[in-house]
Amino acid sequence: MKKQAILFFICIVCFVAIILLATTEPKELTQDFVENSTPTPTANVIGDPTPTPTDVPTSTPTAAPNLDPYKAERDTMLAKIDKMIAQYMYDEAIAEIQAKPHLANSETDARIQKANDLKSSLVKYDGKLYHIFFHSLVVYPELAFDYDSDHYTYWDYMATVTEFKRILPLLYEAGYVLFDYDYIVEFDANGKATYKDIYLPAGKKPVIISFDDVNYYEYMKDDGFADCLAINEKGDLVNKITRPDGTVEYSYEADGMPILNTFVDQYPDFSYKGAKGIVALTGYEGAFGYNYTKMSGAEKDAAIAECKRIADKLKADGWKIACHSYTHKSSFTTETITAPEIAVDNTRWLNEVGQIVGETNLYISPFGAYFTDARRDEWVKSGFTIIMPVYYIQDYYKGSTLMVHNRCNIDGITMVNHPERLTEFFDASKVVDEKRPAR
Repeated sequence: MKKQAILFFICIVCFVAIILLATTEPKELTQDFVENSTPTPTANVIGDPTPTPTDVPTSTPTAAPNLDPYKAERDTMLAKIDKMIAQYMYDEAIAEIQAKPHLANSETDARIQKANDLKSSLVKYDGKLYHIFFHSLVVYPELAFDYDSDHYTYWDYMATVTEFKRILPLLYEAGYVLFDYDYIVEFDANGKATYKDIYLPAGKKPVIISFDDVNYYEYMKDDGFADCLAINEKGDLVNKITRPDGTVEYSYEADGMPILNTFVDQYPDFSYKGAKGIVALTGYEGAFGYNYTKMSGAEKDAAIAECKRIADKLKADGWKIACHSYTHKSSFTTETITAPEIAVDNTRWLNEVGQIVGETNLYISPFGAYFTDARRDEWVKSGFTIIMPVYYIQDYYKGSTLMVHNRCNIDGITMVNHPERLTEFFDASKVVDEKRPAR
């Protein structure tokens, strides 16, 4: 009986507990609990429509809409403006910005301020006006300096690609800036010269670089030089060159023009307002490596058309083209050429080469010759009002109808035999190519 009573009592207690649980309302979860509770994921079973957390798609934040519809156009313009400012084109940069008022913002305002500040810091330059020159560069010294009949010509009068590429950064570090005669002198319709003041940042010095005989003469074939100038599929100026193994390459590093273009792209402040240099051409073997004088018909027409295309590209890239005489006769260096002969030579160049490359008032004299008599007058009569002979002392003469400016040659003669002539520019011992043999 006693056991039965105990069991009965336990049943009554359980029954009351169940009744109480069934009638009691559940407590609400506090906010703190909800925020700090992390449900334990359970495995999804086949047919269970409830995805596990790994199946729940996550939403990707939507990027804020571009509220500046001119950003791309402005960025393109600012890249152009930055290059213009680097090349001392301060007024031009400001005008470019002001011509597009819809692009104005704090970035364009900053560029205008920078251009004005840099312009106000320029100082008048009263120093020397420098001019250095090269011939076609030797690409393969082992072919040029091989002690054959042309060895001494190349050794004396040519620099190598390696030497030229070493010279450019030395000029840049020394504060030289590529310049153009357009920013030095202007001739009116009557041929009267007006000379301009030069303003540059303190410590900068103007230098003009020229290249003689950019004709790639036939005697130079197979001697380690480029074959010709060309324009590649990108529209860039390059050289076509035949390697020693007979394969052909279109190279940015086979002569001075493409090499200098590349250097200025990397260091735009090396160029004043986009100036590059001067290319001097004769005429007796065509131009730029295309000897159309030996061609006829469609072949000749195609060669001349290509020369025109190259001339246009050179000028678009900041180069000028000069007359280097038509014949490059030895009588220039012996000074036996007469005034009438110079007149004929000028006319022939103007009628053939001049029709291809366009007008020019630049004359780079053969062999560095210079005359002060009627022969010089013939140059001026033909429209050549800036005459550039050769002398390592950097003097120039400001005439009323012509300007004469000496050029210093950079080649084996100066780099090896007379390095003292180059000390204003660079230390020649840091430049000479190890592949240049003893003369």
